[in-house]
Amino acid sequence: MIYLGRHRALTHDAWNELVVRAAIEEIAADAIANFHADAFWPLHPSDEGVGDGNPSFYRGAAGVIWASDYLHRVGAIRVAQDFRPVLPRLMERTLVDFESNAPAGYTKHGSLLRGDMGAALLTMRLAPTSSVSDLVHRRAEANNELPIRELMWGMPGSMVAAIHMAEMTQEPRWRVLFEVQAAQLLADLEDTPQGPLWTQDLYGQRDRFLGPVRLPGITRTIPLPSICLAVGLSPFLMPSSSLETANFESALPLIESDGTEATSDALS
Repeated sequence: MIYLGRHRALTHDAWNELVVRAAIEEIAADAIANFHADAFWPLHPSDEGVGDGNPSFYRGAAGVIWASDYLHRVGAIRVAQDFRPVLPRLMERTLVDFESNAPAGYTKHGSLLRGDMGAALLTMRLAPTSSVSDLVHRRAEANNELPIRELMWGMPGSMVAAIHMAEMTQEPRWRVLFEVQAAQLLADLEDTPQGPLWTQDLYGQRDRFLGPVRLPGITRTIPLPSICLAVGLSPFLMPSSSLETANFESALPLIESDGTEATSDALS
């Protein structure tokens, strides 16, 4: 997303909904046509260090299936595929991939984008069972003990899962879990010269990042509840008088000129 050379240049064509819908349909149809029940999808030429058949939500089959199902459910595409027969295989391979690539000591926790919590959430959407629901809850609840405050590995990811699970199951336990993690995440906000930020405790390092996965919670002119929405803190969390606005503009220079994520060196 942040490396412009990997994407088509923007055009100045007038907005045309029919053209856009046709393009979305073409992309979805191409994805489904290239799906293999055993190998899932081949490696994209722009992906680096990832083999064919990646199962994860982050850059593999679970994410593509979720997107395809969502687009079909909301009427954005006509093409459809029944992915339910491959879900057990997807769950199994996601767990193997997760256990091989997770940070040390992390495998008991829940990663929305890399672990079986994401694959289980997809299964709950397509072929729900009580045992899979319990798996999502175990993984999400285990994140209560994590110091990780970002979307891929940590609590914001399990809070996003809780929102979807609450909608799908109508069970009160998801709101309870969400509110516990929301309170913990907000309590971890730190006052910095750039405004309220989270410090990530990840991969054996404590650092601050700016990016779509590791959004640190920079909140100046944008209200904190809106930033909370980006990391999964809504709709359960209601704004209170303690959630003040802060100056977001001071955070914009934290993006380096070459498009890379700013780290703590850039923030100091």
